[in-house]
Amino acid sequence: MKIFKNLVSVLMVLCVLLLLFSCGKTENNGETTVPDITVKETVSATEKEKRIPTVEEVAEANLLENLLKRNECVYYKDECDYSTTTEIYFTFNSQTVRAVDQTLHEYGEAVNIVTAEYKGMNMVSYNKERFCVRAFVDTFGTEEGNADTQWYNECIAYSLIYDNLSFREETDDFYIFENLDDDPEDELYIQTVCYVDKQTLNVTKIVNDNDGYVVEKEYIYNKPLELMNVLDDWNGEKKNVTVVFETYKDGEQVKYTEEYEVPVNWEVIADNNLYDTVFAAYLDEGYTKEYEYPGDGVDYTIYATSSVG
Repeated sequence: MKIFKNLVSVLMVLCVLLLLFSCGKTENNGETTVPDITVKETVSATEKEKRIPTVEEVAEANLLENLLKRNECVYYKDECDYSTTTEIYFTFNSQTVRAVDQTLHEYGEAVNIVTAEYKGMNMVSYNKERFCVRAFVDTFGTEEGNADTQWYNECIAYSLIYDNLSFREETDDFYIFENLDDDPEDELYIQTVCYVDKQTLNVTKIVNDNDGYVVEKEYIYNKPLELMNVLDDWNGEKKNVTVVFETYKDGEQVKYTEEYEVPVNWEVIADNNLYDTVFAAYLDEGYTKEYEYPGDGVDYTIYATSSVG
């Protein structure tokens, strides 16, 4: 009798298991399927795989060459009592462009300066006048003068690269990085906080706090400005301008030549880049005709020398 009761108990357990298994099945066109509990397990596993990006990864994403692959443009504005500045970065003819529109307020007057950097060239316009390409005679014949290095490629990622930032916290919208390992008691300490959009990895704001003096720089993406039209003339006709610079090195006379192809209504000017090079510019090789802009659509040569003038 005891054996019979044990057998009945085993059979009842088996029946319950079969019932549970059959309840877990659904019919679909005559085919039996099992509820997909693996989907939930997969989602859970994916969520577990989510992680905070490293400072190095965010820095790489915010190099301009990478930012402008994901965004049409990025700019920031800065205003104070003496100036208003807008600085924008965008792509033109597959090249990265930096353009700055600055208005200076001095002695009751406003001076507007627009500058742009494109294909290694530096361009400037004062008070909406004709644009000029600056030929830096003080760097002719040097590695610095011939290199097309875009120093501003790191401008937005700078703090992430050089300011010893580490992850501080995560909000609904941002990853926040700060120089947590720096010593606040150090007299050179400046608190730096960087806000990174979680969806795009774009740096949206950098805050520097130097003992209560706070500077915020907010970056705005994909809102084109009129300043982006600064290079429109480069899609039209061009002219050729040659700059020949004569100087002396170790007592020996040397000459350097630079060729420029610029829009027909732009000017090329010899410039010393605010350094100590003293020179004079002429329109003839004999240095008798002082330089004046020859006019739109005219090819010309500038002869700059540090030995005359």
